[in-house]
Amino acid sequence: MKIGAHFLPEDFPVFIDSLKTAEDAGYDRAWIVDSQMLWEDVWVYMTHGLAATERIGLGVAVSNPLTRHFTVSASAAATLARLHPGRVTLGMGRGDSAVRTPEQTQTVLFWAENTFVQWSRTVRLLAEERELDVRESARLLGFVHVATADAMITCFEAKYYFSFWRPFHAIRRADTDGNRGTTPDPTWTSFLVVNHPEYPSGHSCFTGAVTEALKIYFGADAVPLTISSTFAGAGPSRTYALLGDIRAEVADARVWAGLHFRNSMQEGYKLARKVVRNAASHDFLT
Repeated sequence: MKIGAHFLPEDFPVFIDSLKTAEDAGYDRAWIVDSQMLWEDVWVYMTHGLAATERIGLGVAVSNPLTRHFTVSASAAATLARLHPGRVTLGMGRGDSAVRTPEQTQTVLFWAENTFVQWSRTVRLLAEERELDVRESARLLGFVHVATADAMITCFEAKYYFSFWRPFHAIRRADTDGNRGTTPDPTWTSFLVVNHPEYPSGHSCFTGAVTEALKIYFGADAVPLTISSTFAGAGPSRTYALLGDIRAEVADARVWAGLHFRNSMQEGYKLARKVVRNAASHDFLT
């Protein structure tokens, strides 16, 4: 078994100290998120992280070829790999589907923004549009965020309990699944890449929790929402008449991205609904 750590490029001194600690503790690899919009430059962190350590491998957890051209990433990774043999890993979602339509691809990108940032912005704007006073705005935001946090704690506990493989691994390693009806495709790649277990879907847990909280607060599924995305290639804002329509689109987006099996999306929604209803009955809206 190999052990890895995950870092955000947002505090360089803390990152270097934590990376050295991980290496001393015997960790095999560390992953750094590439955002360009939310945090500092991942390749600066990669360069200094490799120079400050001796053994631990470093990898870019998610690199989006639409915001950082793949040739630039490939050149940076190849240079560091030559300077630090065997220690560099690059994750690149290349999206080589021949059947995914441009509209489906744009939907994938629309829902690829950081989920917390996208939904936090949306709920704040909703409170403004509904002209909620200070008390009700606090009540709405408090309920949505606390209930969603509870759902995400439960979601990630389940992820690491079941530790289920993603389509990328399942399809490439189909000859190891014990099913004679499946055959491996070693060339298969997903459009997006993330670095935690597949089941249940984190996005469905988060989106499911927010939409369930909004449904409970407003007393209906018909809560018109206009949602924007800052992710490159996401296109214009989208307007939804029903909260259920959002969940359905997110489920499609994560399947089209190659990140999830559809069952994991549905199970994430079920988990979120139960957790949010518990939070509503015990902590907020009684």
